[in-house]
Amino acid sequence: MFQVNVRVANPHDAARFFDEKFWVDTGALYTFVPEDRLQQPINIMPPLRVVLNTPTLAAGSRIASQLRLAATRTTRTQ
Repeated sequence: MFQVNVRVANPHDAARFFDEKFWVDTGALYTFVPEDRLQQPINIMPPLRVVLNTPTLAAGSRIASQLRLAATRTTRTQ
């Protein structure tokens, strides 16, 4: 695993963004960002009502997630 610098921005207002290091899982389909970071400072408000195929974990349980759209840009760090 490795980390990248990620800029997460509001897709409707590019002036609203934050930069942070994220761990990379090269097999992941989605990017997970803590909800409070999406609300402040970049103001990505209520999640979209989208039905996703929620994966089943090894123990047989499922994790429910909410989907919000954000613009991201990455650069690899050493």
